Amino acid sequence: MSNVILVLDSSTEILLLLKKVLGSKGKIHTVEDGASAVHFLSTHVLPAVIVINPKIEVLDGYNLLDYLKSSKIYNHIPTILLSDQSEKYLQELSEEFSCAAYFKKPFDPLSLLNTIDAILN
Repeated sequence: MSNVILVLDSSTEILLLLKKVLGSKGKIHTVEDGASAVHFLSTHVLPAVIVINPKIEVLDGYNLLDYLKSSKIYNHIPTILLSDQSEKYLQELSEEFSCAAYFKKPFDPLSLLNTIDAILN
């Protein structure tokens, strides 16, 4: 398994925060939209975990999750949702796409770190 974590969010602040907080777990690669995520996945080593905000643009998070979970290449990669959408919506989306976890913004970065640590170990 690689030590790469792919983080997708349209907020530069969130991307910088997660790069710093998650940096001890491996190489953090950040992108701001779904199209950039697909490009990364097709041209780099597969990540161990993907943290995704379903509200990303270009290729939205819902369609990206559908793409990941329907692909034989990517469907084994654990995904974690991170969004300001309602708890109920995140829970439903998490169940629909078999996500490993979800976090509602504002969130505790250390809880996210512990969740990723549990997934990686």
